[in-house]
Amino acid sequence: MAFEETGVRRVPPRRERRNADNDSEENEQDAHGALGTGASAATSTSASHHQTILAESDLTTRQLQEITRITQARGRELQQAILAHHVGDEDAQVRRWRQRRQDWGTQISDAYTSDTGERMTTANPVQMLRLLWRCQNRQLQDQTLEDYQARANWEAWNMFARQSQVFVRELEAELAAAQEPVSEE
Repeated sequence: MAFEETGVRRVPPRRERRNADNDSEENEQDAHGALGTGASAATSTSASHHQTILAESDLTTRQLQEITRITQARGRELQQAILAHHVGDEDAQVRRWRQRRQDWGTQISDAYTSDTGERMTTANPVQMLRLLWRCQNRQLQDQTLEDYQARANWEAWNMFARQSQVFVRELEAELAAAQEPVSEE
């Protein structure tokens, strides 16, 4: 251990332990390419050889929730940037964004009503998507209730994450248009 002039003992950073199994596995990887290559594992040439690109079906509900959280935070940042470039009534702009989300919720509610004949009882987007998915996809005979509920929850978060990304793409296009210089003729 090294001591600083202050008398504080510095602890060196931990090194990854290597044993014979790890060394032979890495050499095998280098000789044959990345482990797990083939039809089932998609890897990117730009990513490190240890990083696997996940397909949508590989994501967990927790990961979808995190994607949604990050996407919504990005959406709020974009809205603030748009408002900074916006000339005119900011409230009208915010109302327009809110209306866009309400229209999307109305589409979900209308689809649920047309499928079941009942009105949707919630305004929570994830719950709305879960109800819609459940009315369109019945539980399979060999599927447990727990598996069915987990699948409905995953599908709802997946749809919500994708829709959040759609909203962000719309906001990015709106920001790009707001940042373009106005040409005067």
